[in-house]
Amino acid sequence: VGFGLYPIRYQLKEEYGDKVSITDAVVAVREFDQPQQMAQKWQDNASRHEVPIDSSIWNSDPPESTELSNRVFKAAREQSGALAEKFIRRLRIESIAAGQNIEDEEKLMEIAREVGLDTRQLHRDWETVAVSGSRRELDTSKTTIHIDGETVTQTGYLHIDDIKRMLDQIELEESD
Repeated sequence: VGFGLYPIRYQLKEEYGDKVSITDAVVAVREFDQPQQMAQKWQDNASRHEVPIDSSIWNSDPPESTELSNRVFKAAREQSGALAEKFIRRLRIESIAAGQNIEDEEKLMEIAREVGLDTRQLHRDWETVAVSGSRRELDTSKTTIHIDGETVTQTGYLHIDDIKRMLDQIELEESD
């Protein structure tokens, strides 16, 4: 779903500029014991979000969980917030759009190096970061929006109009 929100993110940044900021959060580690179901979810999301999705990974090289990529992303964020944002975007592109299994240390280090992260430091740090697990399946996406000191949690799939309606309520105008 994070990948599916990129068109919304880009539109918000284009229309509101520095008046909005977007931060990625790591969801609980997910275990994948039914790859065929994940392939179907990804195909459904391709249509819903109108983003390129290659679901072949679920037939050819399915990951078992998201634990390693969650650990590495959290360690990357400790190293550099800006580089971590580039890193998570590349992880999403490699896994979702290119159909690659990113739950591989060598692949993660290659991507980290390409975005400019210190891979030696990253390798040391990811063992010490804490990631949470979940016993339940995360079927419904959740987006948390902080507007003028208030927190709004939106479950389900967002459309750009959902967010713009909230911004209109606080009279946040688009940038020139």
